[in-house]
Amino acid sequence: MRVATWLRASLAPLLLWATTNHAPAQEPVAAARPKYGASAVRLHRDQAYLRQAPAPDYWALSPYYAGQLDDLSCSVATAAMVVNAALAERDLAADHQLARPAGLLRRVHSPEWTRAVGPGGAGVTLDQMSGYLRLACAAYGATVQRIDVLHVDDASAETQDRIHRLLVQNERSANDLVVVNFLQSVLTGDPAGAVGHLAPLAAYDAGRRRALVLDPDRQWYEPYWVPLDRLVTAMATQDETSRRPRGLMHVTFR
Repeated sequence: MRVATWLRASLAPLLLWATTNHAPAQEPVAAARPKYGASAVRLHRDQAYLRQAPAPDYWALSPYYAGQLDDLSCSVATAAMVVNAALAERDLAADHQLARPAGLLRRVHSPEWTRAVGPGGAGVTLDQMSGYLRLACAAYGATVQRIDVLHVDDASAETQDRIHRLLVQNERSANDLVVVNFLQSVLTGDPAGAVGHLAPLAAYDAGRRRALVLDPDRQWYEPYWVPLDRLVTAMATQDETSRRPRGLMHVTFR
């Protein structure tokens, strides 16, 4: 015991010297870049609105939340969600297949849409999406009463108020849905996402003027809230294919 005690006492200064002078230098840890930028808020962290409001669109869409199969097929996943939500109140037959991104294109059988989201495709513009969504609804027996397309030319206060009124009206029932076409990076803050994107809006919190985006880019994102002004700014961007501003579709079923 005495020898052990003496060894510990004798070696302590050496161990201290070795630790102080020869320990590998620690590299500074870089701050992680936030996935959702400065504006978007994950639904997981902010559920208050859905706990207190009826939010009919959210409950019509969320059971069918689908992810796109690749970088170009956000239009297909969005169409699948909208089609299923349109049929949510209907008593379906046992052999009715839900719309899924993997099978929707085959069922619709649109060569143009298939090429647009295939290898080397240019994706789908807002106006093209209007036509393709009609085809998808018809293929699954969902009746579309009308589709109103709104190209957003600017992000002015007047434009924001106009869209605010539309979203307030839309939030009253699940008889209609809104699909937005936007520059993804404006909402998420990720420069790599500076591409046109399509997604349904699942809810609108009018009191806080913010919308819930049911983003089909499931590899990277989950539902997130964005302020109305950022959403309008993201829609008021030019589509490289159509050379027209992006915007939204207001789809009415009944």
